[in-house]
Amino acid sequence: MTGIFGTLFELSLRDMERAVVLFSFAQPLNESGAFASWPVALKLKKPELFRRLLAHDPGAHLDAYKLAASLKEQAPDADFVIGFFEELHNCGASGFSKPLATDAVQTLSSIGTWRGDANGSKGYLSWLFERIDLAVSQ
Repeated sequence: MTGIFGTLFELSLRDMERAVVLFSFAQPLNESGAFASWPVALKLKKPELFRRLLAHDPGAHLDAYKLAASLKEQAPDADFVIGFFEELHNCGASGFSKPLATDAVQTLSSIGTWRGDANGSKGYLSWLFERIDLAVSQ
């Protein structure tokens, strides 16, 4: 999945090296490992958006939702992962008051390592993004 996001975000070889470091230090991600590429790519190529997402700024979630929607068209192989984050960020844009789509709830239910409830999109995003929020020199 990192390769797809590497292409979509036009990551340099140095960025890819940093992505591997971030992913490695974020362990254990277990079932969430496939989803870690999204916040890693955002941290490397959209650091201001990443920072705002950590604070759960509804405007940042709206921006991330729009970004995911635009990228989904370019990467049909990553449709599941991008669509999952598109749904989570859409929920975040509403201040997490909007219910998640059934498929996103099922995906969250299948991810047991983050220790949250099945409907906790905000909790999952916090857990995942905080694991990626590590200093990696430029």
